[in-house]
Amino acid sequence: MSRPRLTWIAESLRPNGALTMTRRRMHALRTVATSRLVVLSRDPATRAQDASPYRGVHALAGLSGEALVARADVVMTTSARSLASATARRHGGMRIVHFLHGNAMSALRNELFLRSIPAASRVVVPLSIDPVAFARDAGIAAHRVVACDDFVLPQDAPLATALAPVVLAVGQVTTDTTLVDVVEAFRLALPGLAGWQLRIVGAGGGTRLLTQAIEDAGLVGRAILLGARHDLPTHYLDAGLVVRTQPNDANGLSVLEALAAGVPVLGAATVPAVQRLVRHGETGWVLERNEPDAIAEALLAACDDPVRAGMAAAVRAQRPVSPVERDADIARLIAEVMAERPPAAEVHTR
Repeated sequence: MSRPRLTWIAESLRPNGALTMTRRRMHALRTVATSRLVVLSRDPATRAQDASPYRGVHALAGLSGEALVARADVVMTTSARSLASATARRHGGMRIVHFLHGNAMSALRNELFLRSIPAASRVVVPLSIDPVAFARDAGIAAHRVVACDDFVLPQDAPLATALAPVVLAVGQVTTDTTLVDVVEAFRLALPGLAGWQLRIVGAGGGTRLLTQAIEDAGLVGRAILLGARHDLPTHYLDAGLVVRTQPNDANGLSVLEALAAGVPVLGAATVPAVQRLVRHGETGWVLERNEPDAIAEALLAACDDPVRAGMAAAVRAQRPVSPVERDADIARLIAEVMAERPPAAEVHTR
């Protein structure tokens, strides 16, 4: 009897924790199925055999084609486009597994998942949200939900001392003012941050706006925009504090990576991963307000070395279940779905 076929479709992969996590999970899934990863990204970290030939306007049709050509028994998705495509053209016997996210940006995607995928075929891996509550609200059996809060840096990776005078912000540089507010907060707190530096790792459409904000604040040399980097673990290990106020990181990876490196997090309560993973006053600061003055006040509190060192110790103590155990749980659920009676083929007419 041939082994089940699994196609994992990802829209893109960051060349750090996400890439490591995905490849690690692919390895675990190969114990239960013949697995293939398809990535719609031109990122240099994506291996040639993983890259999809479909780009831009052809991507949606291409995703369906990838699944159908491979005659996949299971399609795993991490993006709204691939979920929509796979559900629209599902052939008989195909199951769909979707990695659900935890912020408002993903609400439509989550609704699409719940509407289009038969309950019997659902396996849910929520990111940065409470899996028990999600299972209850979505009417999904609790045993079919696996939390995805494993830290994406290796468990045996070196840990930061959290004493370095560096504030690190990691994430996509968007055109909103979230990172601009962090720059302004750093300027307000500067008299009490002697010797400290703000480093921002990321790229995007807001780069020019952010560069201008740094110049206007007179922080050239003290606030540094590093662009996209492939050596993020090094930057985490050099940080004394990681700031996360942008709500657009649906996976919560920057928060997970910071905690994995032993670095306290100063974040906004509007960021799901911050709200769920950061214990205010113990492993970092959870801000109810994102205004520059509130961030500046927290920065001044964070510059106290003994406070940060104590928080770093608490961060190290809360390292959760190992990634290997999480991956085994996901593989178990995939095997369970594949063992069930497949859904009937769907016929779609225009």
